[in-house]
Amino acid sequence: MFVLLLTITKINRTGVKVFLATAAAIGALITLTLSIICGGVGEMCKKVDNGDCVVGLISKVEDSSLSFGERNRAIWALGQLADKRALPTLNKYFKGVPLRRELPERELSQYELEKAIKWCTEGNVTSWMYFKYR
Repeated sequence: MFVLLLTITKINRTGVKVFLATAAAIGALITLTLSIICGGVGEMCKKVDNGDCVVGLISKVEDSSLSFGERNRAIWALGQLADKRALPTLNKYFKGVPLRRELPERELSQYELEKAIKWCTEGNVTSWMYFKYR
């Protein structure tokens, strides 16, 4: 009986160690991913001339002299920020449900517009990270 109890205790300790190591690795991966996403939005906000990141990104989407790639990156950033002020501009360029993911350098991405509109309307799980850019 004592041997069985000792064996169960060893298994439980090993299980706890494995669980904690796995949880730490997942936590580190999530933190890294969120840092990369937040950094991407931060870089987009640094590139706008206006002090208000959302207004500056809206201007980029509206600026037809910019490449489609740059405008699509601004649409992505607006979706990440999930600010309702972007909705009129996003809706202006959204033609309907995308049939496919477009080439971002050739046209405004209906896929990105759809996501950005959804997040600006319903909220975005990560939008809390961007409080300093509003």
